[in-house]
Amino acid sequence: DFYADWCGPCRMIAPVLSELASETTGAKIVKVDVDRNPELAARYRISSIPNLLVFKDGKVVRNHVGLADKAQLKSLIEF
Repeated sequence: DFYADWCGPCRMIAPVLSELASETTGAKIVKVDVDRNPELAARYRISSIPNLLVFKDGKVVRNHVGLADKAQLKSLIEF
């Protein structure tokens, strides 16, 4: 989850991601503050937040930009 503290949609999606993280055993949800990690955000060409990248075997296999409900987020990580 590429996010920023000042981002309203990022704050709205955060509790849903936290809930999903506690329920999910097959995936790890990690938050990356774009203001504190601009190099990493640039590396993955993050231009809008929230921006969720799903990695498998070290490669980005899915992404989602913007708000999403729990069902949508869950479908991103289920293969």
